[in-house]
Amino acid sequence: MECDIIVEGFCKSEEQHGLRYTNFIGDGDSAVFSTLKREVKKYGFAITKEECANHAVKCFRSAMENLVKDKPQYKGRNKLTEAQRKRLASAVRCAIAMRSKQVANNEMDRKEAAKQLQEDILNAALHCFGSHHKCKADYCKTVRAMQASTSTSQPSHLPAEGSTSTALSHDTSVEDSCSDTSQDSSSFLSSPTNSDFSFQDSSTSSTSTIEPPTAVTTEDDMLNTILLDQQTAWENTTAVEQTDDSTAAHPISLDPEVPLDQQMICDIQKLASRLAAKSAQLLGNFTTNLAEGYMHIRSKFDGGKQVNRSQSGSWEGRCAGAALRVNEGPTWGPTCWEKATNTEPSECFKSTYATKGKQVASDYKRKASDDAKLKRKRRKLGDDSLQSHLDYSRYDNKGPNATEIPSDISPANLTNLMIQYYRANVQVTEASAAQININTMGQSSGDNELTWREERRKRITASSVGQIAKCRTTTKVTSTIKQLLYSTFTGNKATNWGILQEDVSRTEYLKIQQKDSPTFTITSSGLVISIENPWLAASPDGLVFDPQENPPEGLVEFKNPYSVKDKTLEEAASSSKTFCLTLTKSGKLELKRGHDYYFQIQCAMYCTKRNWCDLVVLTKTVHIQRIHADPNFSSNIIPKLKDFYFTAVLPELASQQSKIREPEEWVTDDWKETYLQLDP
Repeated sequence: MECDIIVEGFCKSEEQHGLRYTNFIGDGDSAVFSTLKREVKKYGFAITKEECANHAVKCFRSAMENLVKDKPQYKGRNKLTEAQRKRLASAVRCAIAMRSKQVANNEMDRKEAAKQLQEDILNAALHCFGSHHKCKADYCKTVRAMQASTSTSQPSHLPAEGSTSTALSHDTSVEDSCSDTSQDSSSFLSSPTNSDFSFQDSSTSSTSTIEPPTAVTTEDDMLNTILLDQQTAWENTTAVEQTDDSTAAHPISLDPEVPLDQQMICDIQKLASRLAAKSAQLLGNFTTNLAEGYMHIRSKFDGGKQVNRSQSGSWEGRCAGAALRVNEGPTWGPTCWEKATNTEPSECFKSTYATKGKQVASDYKRKASDDAKLKRKRRKLGDDSLQSHLDYSRYDNKGPNATEIPSDISPANLTNLMIQYYRANVQVTEASAAQININTMGQSSGDNELTWREERRKRITASSVGQIAKCRTTTKVTSTIKQLLYSTFTGNKATNWGILQEDVSRTEYLKIQQKDSPTFTITSSGLVISIENPWLAASPDGLVFDPQENPPEGLVEFKNPYSVKDKTLEEAASSSKTFCLTLTKSGKLELKRGHDYYFQIQCAMYCTKRNWCDLVVLTKTVHIQRIHADPNFSSNIIPKLKDFYFTAVLPELASQQSKIREPEEWVTDDWKETYLQLDP
């Protein structure tokens, strides 16, 4: 309804007022702006959007709240506390106000100001956590104080001598440290009312109050006076002086020995990048406060969106319809028609209600199933495992979380984000790779499982190599990316069976091998990352030492197929076309070279630099096959995997959009220039 009203106003602007509205101030509602561009036929192409600064910062704050909720490890001292989240939002709001004022005063051209604002927003996380090596002197008090000071330079994580900020002691809580700077930040994150306006300048601790309007005689004069006073108040609210303390140093890492959480900073910067992409639209420092305030006043008199259901018999009609539906069933419409008119309704009318009756019966049947009952029970108990890891409905068109669906960033910016993400999260040294291997042993338990999932999400892993290797280069990547990065799969009967039977397979395999070689051993392994290609990783079931083999170091992979657990392997191979083993002409079992397990094993050998791997398949019988490294894997499959990672996976990891990017053909040379920049 709101969108339709605005579109109608734009379409009739010339006819009624002789005007063309070329600027649109929005609060992130993507549907309105895109609809205006499409529906306003004469000049819709020329309409530009100015972003509401308050709403944009509020969305940034909400995103940080969700980040802390999704990652509880970011809570606590020296981390993303509530006070620090307020300070980050206030610092960003201050940057918007300052750069907008510079443009308004002709101190900086708009293009340069947009670039500076983008850098300020992206640097907000480092600035608020006390690292000022990227801060600009016109924004950061600490940098200005350090430049002005003639004394010995101080560490960047502490405020310089003479700064208006005060260094915090180790006994001071983070919440107390921001009491002066965050007490007014809520004024940027919520709409004001028309009753009272009082704003405190945190730099001087003085309070200035805007007096309420004087008595007037007419309603029009009263309304004009209120709106003028509101406009003045809101303009003052966004003044740089009101938020100047947000640019002061507030050291969170008080102990120099405690490094900043790089992953946390990276996550905050990823959220900030969505806001930074709108820097050009934020430069006017526009808000929708005036319109919101007007609607707030009007809704007190006409009810706003709350319709009086008791008028014109609407409420009574709804009650009567509900009672008839309960009494007569899903096909109450035709039944009531016949009783009221003594005539038979049309076939179309009856078929409509018949279809609805079938839908209701189907819904009852579905809701009565055991799976539906279990889901309802888990939902009541607050089981979050049913929720998607990444829900693209975050780009809502309505409500407090409404955000504009952003257009894709420029290729140059995307390349920079890819390089930054790759260096910060994917690249590893031999020492760090070894530590990750240790930290991810025992994938199915506790903190190790969380670390294992986080590290493998950044990479292509052995279990998904077969799926990617067998894809055509023109195949759409959306479903594959969703499965790799946003899957909510936590296990089923088949995977649970495999986990339970792995120890049985291990014991049986070890027993068979030690008959011929008593010194045969198996050791556990975590996630192994390829040093040459750190975007590739594998989690082998075990590292094997066989003194009778040359070289003696190898791998083992256990498979316990649930679907054929009651059959022998020969029966499974002859009855199932999708089974991993096949019977040769000589009646011998062997692994299909086109099966996903073959690609998984080859990838595991590539990552671990081992030349052989034993495949152990166990049902009613057991099959052990030693598979050797295929030289064609590194020459043919690795380049294709690299194409897919740098063309489809890494762009999504570095910069998420409302829709997953679809390259026309993902085997391309376009990524190679970017890849060359990633060498340390």
